[in-house]
Amino acid sequence: MNAKRRQPPDQPAAPVSPAAPAMPATGEGSAVRAFQLDSTGMRRILGSLEADLLEAVWQLTPGPEAAAAGWTTIGAVCDYLGPDFNYKTVQTVMNRMVEKGLLLRRRDARAHTYRAGMTHDALVMQVTHTIVSGLVHDFGDVAIAQLVTTLTTVGPEHLRLLEQLAGSTPAGQGAGQVEEPDEPIAPRDED
Repeated sequence: MNAKRRQPPDQPAAPVSPAAPAMPATGEGSAVRAFQLDSTGMRRILGSLEADLLEAVWQLTPGPEAAAAGWTTIGAVCDYLGPDFNYKTVQTVMNRMVEKGLLLRRRDARAHTYRAGMTHDALVMQVTHTIVSGLVHDFGDVAIAQLVTTLTTVGPEHLRLLEQLAGSTPAGQGAGQVEEPDEPIAPRDED
């Protein structure tokens, strides 16, 4: 069946890869559709299967887009993930991920090959920007106060980094344009 999903009238249809553009940093077209508070990592925003598939594609496509090693197949993803993953289910979900802009797809001979629509770091940047922007937009000072409280609780080095970034941002410049520190601060493991 070639059933097409209905698009709301105010939203254009999602482009099909390989010409799919990078997703915008906020708002419509963002990878953030829901945020699962009881999950961790990519599962908070993608769901369990999509997160597994995207992680597999990142692992299987280390090369540049132009190189053959930069693309993978559904069969290779299924092999990587193990026997618990059904080929047809993986195929359906990966094709939906293409529609969302999370994966790119191209036709190679008789099969489609896939690669991630963006790097892990780019997706994390986009998702965190979307979430933080939304919280600050919707809840203003309360969201900012909670962010500072959380940074202080998690680790004072995070608050120092925020102060450093805030001090180096000229008025009107977005945080996404600030140079990143030499050594990124890794999140702490919660015990």
